[in-house]
Amino acid sequence: MKYVEAEISYHKAVQLNDVNAYNNALIEINKAISLDPDNPDYHYTKAISLAGNEQYNEAIEEYDKAISINPKNPDYYVGKGVALDKTGKASEAIKTIDKAISLGPRNSGAYSVKAQILFSNGQHNEAIKEFDKAISFDPKNPKYHEDKALFLRAMYEYDYAIIEYDTLISLYPKNPLYHNSKGNTIVERAASNDRKKYNEAIEEYDTALKLLRYRPEQKRSTPIYAAKAEVVAYVLFDKAVCLEKLGKIEDAINIYTSAKEIDQQRLDPVIRICNLYYNLGKYKEASEVMGELLTYDLDEIPERCERGNCGTADLINCLEIVIKSCQKINNKEDVDLYVNRLLELDPENKLARSLK
Repeated sequence: MKYVEAEISYHKAVQLNDVNAYNNALIEINKAISLDPDNPDYHYTKAISLAGNEQYNEAIEEYDKAISINPKNPDYYVGKGVALDKTGKASEAIKTIDKAISLGPRNSGAYSVKAQILFSNGQHNEAIKEFDKAISFDPKNPKYHEDKALFLRAMYEYDYAIIEYDTLISLYPKNPLYHNSKGNTIVERAASNDRKKYNEAIEEYDTALKLLRYRPEQKRSTPIYAAKAEVVAYVLFDKAVCLEKLGKIEDAINIYTSAKEIDQQRLDPVIRICNLYYNLGKYKEASEVMGELLTYDLDEIPERCERGNCGTADLINCLEIVIKSCQKINNKEDVDLYVNRLLELDPENKLARSLK
């Protein structure tokens, strides 16, 4: 009977780990271990819970317990390798992953994990070779192609990254994010005056938007459409950046505005619009577009920055532009309002302090 109870707690722990409820998972897996301490999968599951809580040294101890009971399961070594890397023991982590590979030479996940550890430790070319091994054993796994493409982009190997996105598109033609990522890679690869490449990128963004089949009137009706709205805003923002690079500033402003309206939690479209209006000499429009910032609570701002492609420093720079815009149109009242908000974000800001 106790083994049945142990299995029930074990399966609960696995499910809780899957939804990142690591503390509750630990409660369940500890019950299972108390009833059956010699089951290696229980120790392995506990290690996953501990690693999820960033208790990596404790996780390594549990991986070792699982390995001592069953030294032939490659998954235990892969998990231990990840935990070792998190504690700064990259060399030991690689050796542990190699042990997993020796036990399961067709274990694509082991090669993928090894690739990530190698890349994070500056061994970029070696990492790509390990990704190729992972892909050779599981060629339709999208994560391997995505991760390899991201690493290639970080290495400025844009042409090879585009090949990975083309592979993903051929495997999963209805996934809009692969077209969006390909578009971003084309933009990264393009020279500053390469209009042809920018237009190719816009074609990819437009394909992504068509695949999303977003209907604004339904954006609040279901969680699915709310999530889709966020993705649409993401693609629109990237398209607007590309239009900016093409010098199509008014078109870019219109697309940024659409992104802002679809996902009102994002601040980055607002910041880009403000900067563009200022550069066009449209100081009134620049000041007006940032008006809603004054309605936010201060603790909302970091989350809004994090949601988009910006940081607090970008927001501070934009506020300085808004203050200068208000000065240009002699709007002293708004200057005072924005100065106060700027001082809340950056108490030592020179411009704000000079105007206070």
